[in-house]
Amino acid sequence: MRALRPWIAIPAIAVVAGALAAGNERSFREAVVAAALAAVLAAALAAAIRAFVGTGGLGAIAGAAGALLGVLGWLELESQPHAARAAVAGAAAMFAICELVRPRGSSASSASSTPSGSSGSSGSSGSSASPWPAVGASVLAAALDPAYAPLVAIAGAAVVASPMFARSHGARVPRPRWVVAVPIGGVVVSGLAVLAAWSRGGALARLELAWSGHLAHAPTHLLAIAGAAGNRLGPLAAVAAIAGLAQCAGRGRVAAAAVIGVAAFAALDTIAGATVAPSLAIVAALGAGVAVGRLAALVRLPIGQAVVGATAGFVLVAVPAWLLVAGR
Repeated sequence: MRALRPWIAIPAIAVVAGALAAGNERSFREAVVAAALAAVLAAALAAAIRAFVGTGGLGAIAGAAGALLGVLGWLELESQPHAARAAVAGAAAMFAICELVRPRGSSASSASSTPSGSSGSSGSSGSSASPWPAVGASVLAAALDPAYAPLVAIAGAAVVASPMFARSHGARVPRPRWVVAVPIGGVVVSGLAVLAAWSRGGALARLELAWSGHLAHAPTHLLAIAGAAGNRLGPLAAVAAIAGLAQCAGRGRVAAAAVIGVAAFAALDTIAGATVAPSLAIVAALGAGVAVGRLAALVRLPIGQAVVGATAGFVLVAVPAWLLVAGR
């Protein structure tokens, strides 16, 4: 399928998500804020899905399905504390994952091919791309939501593992020695997130309340938590999310660490808070969008890919959309 320009596909998805969020609010101010947050979250989700699926038309369809699913999941959980902060954190985390997965180096053009055989354009400048946007986005996401704490260590490790990296002007320079502090700090932050999630008193409990918006609850049966998450997403979307996250993990060590780490910490936050965390809905939307793209890629004809992708995306989004409308 012919590649769609990024400035058409991603902003178009953001506009649709913003309109959907604005229609869900009652006052004008709430509508403007919700529309802006939904647009940013949808754009970041679509970009992350396209990084896994490809930049062609199939990537645009899969990105639209995953982005709308993520926005619907966030709107369902909008009544939770720090919901606005969760949207910004989710957008920053998806941008970081997109940057980490994006092909770099001389093999970028071959690695960015879509499942349908068309090559993407994201790797054309991979050799001159700076690693620091991923680190900065990871730090922002982790500061706003403990579910994204592993991204700091993963982004830092990706920088450390590369003996050379490029600055914004493209000149290749040796890696400074002090960058090893980034993954070490990420490990410390991840450890604090785990300890705070299970702390029921003291400074760590106060940290958990300020960081995630809830205190640690008594242990809840895992099946009950899984059932609540499945009800939020819908059974088909939940299965698609699991399959898509498995596909993401097969993209490489960095992608596997980022996706599995975020999914694990989002599940931990959900269990500790005894309610579905927005981060879990966002990472599930990432997996579901990738699953839509992989399913459609099984069809050879481009028109068939578009039909299968659009149909699968509609089926996944229909249940959360109905629950949101019925709940209002």
